Amino acid sequence: MDRIVCIHVTMFWSQYLTEMKTIAYVIGINFLLSFL
Repeated sequence: MDRIVCIHVTMFWSQYLTEMKTIAYVIGINFLLSFL
């Protein structure tokens, strides 16, 4: 039971962090383009 919960939490966090990286990347590019 505990191991299954651990796997779900790990999957959730890895997906969450990937999404945050993508959002940060897009914001960073838009930020740089606004200066050009």
